Amino acid sequence: MNLPGLDLGVILLLSLCGALIGMNKTGLQGGGMIAVALAAAFFGARPSTGIMLPILMFADLFGLAYYHKHVRWMQVLLLLPGTLVGIIIATYVGDVVGPETFAPILAGVIGFGLLVLVASPLLQRRRPAPAKLAGAPDSKNPASPASPAHTPVEPRLRPRMLAFAASMGVAAGFSSMIGNAAGAVLSVYLLALHLPKNAYIGATAWYFFINNIVKVPFHVLIWETLSLATLRLSLVAAPAVVVGALVGVAVVKRVPERQYRAFVILVTAAAVLRMLF
Repeated sequence: MNLPGLDLGVILLLSLCGALIGMNKTGLQGGGMIAVALAAAFFGARPSTGIMLPILMFADLFGLAYYHKHVRWMQVLLLLPGTLVGIIIATYVGDVVGPETFAPILAGVIGFGLLVLVASPLLQRRRPAPAKLAGAPDSKNPASPASPAHTPVEPRLRPRMLAFAASMGVAAGFSSMIGNAAGAVLSVYLLALHLPKNAYIGATAWYFFINNIVKVPFHVLIWETLSLATLRLSLVAAPAVVVGALVGVAVVKRVPERQYRAFVILVTAAAVLRMLF
């Protein structure tokens, strides 16, 4: 695998990717998708996955630092068996296809994420309000007593839910291994569960932390896209990840959502077209 030298252009690109991923992990959603697409367009679709993985793992620590306590473990654990299956499938697919085929596959995965980003406001407006938890006081009658079981409870595990979690796990594992691009699939899964904001972010932080650790041996032993040489490139982005994470925390409330989403969509679409043509 031919890797570029550490010239100014490479350093600036890796720093931009690191900053975008850092912001993504602390609230400015969509930046990670831009980073993955830019890295794939510059380094090549498959080599970029190994370069980006340590950057993502480092950024995961910031997500955990802020939201590690806000997680409902059942939702995360249900995804993991399917995720492992998806990672194994993607490892095989990526090992047998050539670079000219890998790039369109990655472009398709990122393109799906782009569609979810565009459609998610509509999906959120149309989804029904979550059912009231047993024991919660009536919002129309705040004085009504609440039972001791006022804390959130896990939903009952029905076959439909298990099948949905399994299929989403396979899709997330495949997308994550092919191009570190499982964010859209995970969003579809978590939106369907109607989780509160902090539980949503906490589940995302823990899932990707576990998922990225599981992928390491596949990148090292089978694809050989993660090595000391690629780690040297990844480390260049570490300071920018820290800056991006801090900026994400400070700016998330000030950046207009509509303008930010438009920026993410345009830049990601341009990077996907660059991969295809």
